[in-house]
Amino acid sequence: MFAPETREQIKKIHPAGRSGTDTYSWEYTKSGHYTVKSAYWVQVNVLDAKEKDSIVLQPSLDGIYQQVWSIETSPKIRHFLWRCLSNALPVADNMVHRHIAKDKRCSRCGEEAETVNHLLFLCPYARLVWAMANVHIPPAGRWSDSFFSNLYWVLNLKKEYPKEEIEEDLIPWLLWRLWKNRNEFLFRVEYTACYCGEST
Repeated sequence: MFAPETREQIKKIHPAGRSGTDTYSWEYTKSGHYTVKSAYWVQVNVLDAKEKDSIVLQPSLDGIYQQVWSIETSPKIRHFLWRCLSNALPVADNMVHRHIAKDKRCSRCGEEAETVNHLLFLCPYARLVWAMANVHIPPAGRWSDSFFSNLYWVLNLKKEYPKEEIEEDLIPWLLWRLWKNRNEFLFRVEYTACYCGEST
């Protein structure tokens, strides 16, 4: 694997610190011994704090629901977005969860579980549609694993980029067409490629 001279150099490297046998140590007690009391302390003060930090980063669901119901668009689009937020779309992952289907893979890419988030944002097909629509992706450089974060992002692009002309009316319809296009693809009913600007 390594050249002979490299092997010799590796053998000359000595780990820093004490030389001796390895031992297990619990870093949350002075003695290094695990106790149920210290584990409880870790759960309450360390793990729960990390969980709270991640929750703070998520947008408020109440705010997103209110925003969805106040969008000036067709009632069917508002209802569709509400079903997305409620995880009430019959995507493959939900169908498996309800014991209706056996395969939860995406019908289009076949790689990931078909969740609402995957279908509308993470699937390679969806990413292509968003790129063709010239919709800014989140600052992290990729779509989030959280559907709520992604929906919040696309519904609030105008606030993030106030100087750009962003067709806010297009976003809900684009989400709707991704869903309709998936159904056409899945059930082979007069399949038409999804393109930006279509609003049927």
